[in-house]
Amino acid sequence: MTVASAETTSLAAAKTFLTDLAAHLEQLLTRIDTARATLASRGLDTTTLTHLDRIHTQTDLLAASCTAGVEHLTDYHAQMEQAVTNTPQAADTDFYQPANTTIAAPADAAADVHPGQPPAPDDEQERLAQAPGTGSLAASTQAGRHRQAGTDEEDLVASPDQPAEPTTVKDGVKVGGKIVLRDGETFAGSAATKSDDEGNMVLAAAVDTPSGRTVHVGVPIYEEDKSRWKGAHAPAEDTEVDEEDGHTFTVDTGADRTVVLDAGPAAHLPAQVQDAIARASAADKEYRRLARLYDHLYDQRAQLEAQRFDDPADADAQMRLDDREHQHRRFQPQRRAEVAACVDRLSPADRTRYEQIQARIDEAGTDTFEPGREQLAAEVCDLSLEDFNELVELRQQPYINRTPAERQRYEQLSPARLPTLLAEQAAIVYGLTVEQYRELEELERLGPVRPPHRRRYGGRTPQQQQRYEQLSTAPGGVTGATPSQTKSLRGQFETYQGAHHAGKLDGAAALRHRADLQARAKPLPEALAAQLRQVIAEHDELSTRLDDLGGETTARVQVPARDGAVLIVEAEQREEEGGVNYFVTTSRPSGDDDTPDPEPYRTTATGLRKLATMIADLATPPN
Repeated sequence: MTVASAETTSLAAAKTFLTDLAAHLEQLLTRIDTARATLASRGLDTTTLTHLDRIHTQTDLLAASCTAGVEHLTDYHAQMEQAVTNTPQAADTDFYQPANTTIAAPADAAADVHPGQPPAPDDEQERLAQAPGTGSLAASTQAGRHRQAGTDEEDLVASPDQPAEPTTVKDGVKVGGKIVLRDGETFAGSAATKSDDEGNMVLAAAVDTPSGRTVHVGVPIYEEDKSRWKGAHAPAEDTEVDEEDGHTFTVDTGADRTVVLDAGPAAHLPAQVQDAIARASAADKEYRRLARLYDHLYDQRAQLEAQRFDDPADADAQMRLDDREHQHRRFQPQRRAEVAACVDRLSPADRTRYEQIQARIDEAGTDTFEPGREQLAAEVCDLSLEDFNELVELRQQPYINRTPAERQRYEQLSPARLPTLLAEQAAIVYGLTVEQYRELEELERLGPVRPPHRRRYGGRTPQQQQRYEQLSTAPGGVTGATPSQTKSLRGQFETYQGAHHAGKLDGAAALRHRADLQARAKPLPEALAAQLRQVIAEHDELSTRLDDLGGETTARVQVPARDGAVLIVEAEQREEEGGVNYFVTTSRPSGDDDTPDPEPYRTTATGLRKLATMIADLATPPN
């Protein structure tokens, strides 16, 4: 990439230069990661790999310094009045003009700060304290790199030391004085990751105990709840008072998602993480090789299909249709099996009622709405025959290709409510009447109850939530060992029931589309026809292999914590173009399974290495 000119004669130009330079360095980081993973997979010596690790660290520090510089320019010079008042060099007002303004730089533009200038704010002092060469943990966890999770641009944040702390420990989470400690324990520092694209973070605090150093690791902790985190020994919930109306409400402290690692396992985490990254990278390499072969077969197939159709758009449509039908044949039976697994938990009487309704639904087709049964299919969908045919026609084309009017019409023909027969089945599974299930549908659409500081996002009222819980865990129907398991089983049923129904509509649309295409296709010579059949078979086989690998866990690290808890790191293979997603979460033993699993923290190889280093550094007391 091209970095902006270094002639930084204005604030905007300086910020642009540093931003571009940081982006350039981050691109280099990605290439360094790839090089290291490739060499590691080839068994190269550790010395070479160590050199690459050092190059990675130094490049990352440079990128962090660039981003910190942008933040400083933004924070420290944002207010013109403050700049003129507090910094003599701000009298050069041209410095604050837009980047496209012609500026005459004065001779004293680079004058030093006058002795009477106020000291930098606390966050600036923290950045200066974390500059390369200080040897502190924070050097590798530099603040201020605002990036999107899921890219190799993650970073760790560190905040100013708490004034109340008598020592000079780094307290990035500002938890010193709040963290719940047991007898004989002392707080020894904290740090945090940047939030991922879901707003989740990893918070960590070092605690010295009579038996040695430990590290409290909370994950995932929602960014807005960061200030409420008090370590693993705090209550899972706390009570706060709404400043506007004085009402109390319950908040989540994240204690139930916090584990306590001993120093040994925590210090070993970077090595375990690096091994997991190497294994995940090797799996990703194989996935990408198969993806390239898949693309090669796709090109072969495209050339052959082009000989069958005069219109290239028809050839492309035929290939997309074949792929959709391949997925349909593969996944519809799986969806049906998932539904059946839930239905097997019904009582004999309820199951008989359910199967009677299913028999009526299957009259229109089992895994697709069959040709010649459109009237039956329309009844299943709560539509007239004319509307059903229109809906199937709309589903033949991707959403992006529909006009605004077609999209609006599609929404009218596909209401959020389940069709009557499917709602009757869902009511049996939930142990409800159809009217009660319709009430549950409406409550579900409102979303969960939110604390006052998140009410702008909507959600159920406390009274509605109480009714929602009552309906979603009603006795009868499909039940589990706990209310949470009951809700999970019923939710699983709804998910697969809806997916199977949508698949039947897609199947009907595909059959009609195929008939239209076949009417326009030209016959191929037998040799080419045989070649096309072979390519399609190999293409479908590769598609299945890629589907099996995509989304699979390719590496896993489990770090034992105190009280039977576990810190878990998983690598997941990305689909389509390849790549790896890394997830971090915790698992704690519980007396029941009523607590749903939280969404994990999502990061990348770079972010994961830094996270592991953050925890390891907290586990290591200073000499």
